[in-house]
Amino acid sequence: MRKITLASALLILLATPQFTSAFTLDALSGSADCNGWNANVDIVVRDGAFMGQLEYAVVLRDADGFEVQRFDYSGMLDPLAGPMLSFLVGGDWDAPLDGTYTVEGQFWVYDITAGGNNTTSDGFSIDPGCSGAVDPAGDGCTHTADFWLENPGLWPVDRLVVGDREMDRSELESVLQMRRHCLLMFALMREQIVAKLNLASGAPDLIAGTVDKTDAFLASAATPRRGHRGRGHGGREYGQAMRLQAELHRYNRSGCPDGSGILTLTYDDVEYGVVGKAAVEDMSLGTVKAMYR
Repeated sequence: MRKITLASALLILLATPQFTSAFTLDALSGSADCNGWNANVDIVVRDGAFMGQLEYAVVLRDADGFEVQRFDYSGMLDPLAGPMLSFLVGGDWDAPLDGTYTVEGQFWVYDITAGGNNTTSDGFSIDPGCSGAVDPAGDGCTHTADFWLENPGLWPVDRLVVGDREMDRSELESVLQMRRHCLLMFALMREQIVAKLNLASGAPDLIAGTVDKTDAFLASAATPRRGHRGRGHGGREYGQAMRLQAELHRYNRSGCPDGSGILTLTYDDVEYGVVGKAAVEDMSLGTVKAMYR
């Protein structure tokens, strides 16, 4: 029997598919509606991961193919956060859409090594279905954080209780101005404030149970601080916070009710656009957890 040297064994291992890339884009799903877009990204992290980077570009185009709005992101990945990183990312349009549009997203994961980098990529193309949409500025509509920041004269209240803390107008606006990549607890507070503003302005009371649960959760959780990385939170607490945030986020972007009082521009009505993984050489709970570390 021929002997296999150490060098030969290493070559065999490196040639095996699971060792070709330590950071790999495993799954991507995208959705879009008349108020904004979302994407779920799952990234596999294998043993030996050294350095990784996530990049994406999401472009809103009109019926003629011209770029209306664009979202670009680039950020490093934590090699110690594996074996799966999951991210929930998204953005709001500058104004609610009413017409024919296409949302195109492209995502890249770079596995950076001493000898260069391997890349996996994926993308989606979605029609948000906004032709003839109900005007989201009408009565009974839900709105996003950007809407309330851009329309201060439409606020139904100037003070809200969030968790067990009463917050004045300046404090509420400060939280709403935080972007999605902030600490998870701040992101949850942001969606809770938006939901309470929507409810106070006459939007359908479809989220009251989740709002109550969120207040109870925020009252019992540790008070977040700017710059705090949040590593002290356990997996169960993270999971509960992310589920509450997802429910509030979906409600806040659901749009306007029809004559029966039922919201017609719901997040759930948007068909997911999923494109198969495209490995060049050698994105749920795991994607969100990583982005708030």
